Amino acid sequence: MTSEIVFPYEFDSEKRKKSKIYLKQKLITGLLNGFVVPLIFLVWMIFSGFGLALEQFAFSLSSVFGIPIFVFLFLTLTELVEFPLGFYSSYIFEHKYHLSNYSLKGWFKDFFKGLLLSYVIGIPLMSLVFFFISNFSNWWILAWLVLTVFSVFMAFIYPVIIFPFFYKTQPYQDQEQVQALLAMVQKAGVKNIDRVLLAKESEKSKKPNAMFAGMGKTKTIVLFDTLTESFTFDETQTVVAHELGHYVFKDNYRFIVLEAAALLPTLYVINLVLQSSFVWFGIPIISLVIIPVFVLTSLVIEFFSGPIIQAYSRHRELSADIFALDLVEKPLAQISTEKRLADMSLADHNPNKWIEILFFSHPSSQKRIDACYAWAKEHNLKLDK
Repeated sequence: MTSEIVFPYEFDSEKRKKSKIYLKQKLITGLLNGFVVPLIFLVWMIFSGFGLALEQFAFSLSSVFGIPIFVFLFLTLTELVEFPLGFYSSYIFEHKYHLSNYSLKGWFKDFFKGLLLSYVIGIPLMSLVFFFISNFSNWWILAWLVLTVFSVFMAFIYPVIIFPFFYKTQPYQDQEQVQALLAMVQKAGVKNIDRVLLAKESEKSKKPNAMFAGMGKTKTIVLFDTLTESFTFDETQTVVAHELGHYVFKDNYRFIVLEAAALLPTLYVINLVLQSSFVWFGIPIISLVIIPVFVLTSLVIEFFSGPIIQAYSRHRELSADIFALDLVEKPLAQISTEKRLADMSLADHNPNKWIEILFFSHPSSQKRIDACYAWAKEHNLKLDK
């Protein structure tokens, strides 16, 4: 099928125009549902007395399981508040721009899977954190240790439990390509990866992707069928090589360390807020209403610290790009990949500088393309712009 794909790919001018509109609307809905809506809901819950009423209701149902019942109700209400915009953004809006392949049934199936996962993870974790808060003065250190260990644990189980929960996967059948990809992995000095899986992304979206899932012995190359069916193998190689760069540079570990480093002061600030909660909000620290106070404080800190994390992420992404260029040595294929990826995902290839700084976890396509040309020039390869 890849033999029918035009190479090298050039930008579609109509999709470049659409990408500007798509990004603007996506940013608006993302800001509203990711920050403004939960912020308003949490403030209302804290100050209106609803949180206290919810706590009383939870304990009226069970004096023993009042805490997990409260967390369950809190998570459910938060999901309900965010649902209208979430459904619009991820289903209606994506269909409007012809980026989604979801059926309504399929979307709701994944939605409820995600909701179930939030309960399985959120209820015990939030209940445990509340237990720490109400029983230990240095609760934030205990919570930091537990949450850090949990994030490492999730990285290990993601490819074997979480990812298959949402995606149908199967061994990639093209053995010639599998061997070529594994040979590339070995060329990079990586010995412990011997599996290539194909994920059925086309049932959900038109957006292509690939990933290295898991850590240690659970590490697996995952190709989305939207990638293998729409890109040449040279282009696919550059995508996998980029992901391999993250693995070789141990970026998973880097981000776990970064998140752990950021989490500790975040929890300490939350501790200061909770210690003052009675003065500020009239909420004693033994009240379950401190849970929405906890979430509200972390939401605000995460929003304002986001650009710092994003800047580091963009740096790591460019490093992985250079690694792919050094390994595969196919700058034209990498440029073609960036253009094809941008058009298929309606990504703005050259956004406003401040938009990129504030909201982009990856460098813009244009910056990544420019890096390819710079690499080619450094290696005395002439590419037509």
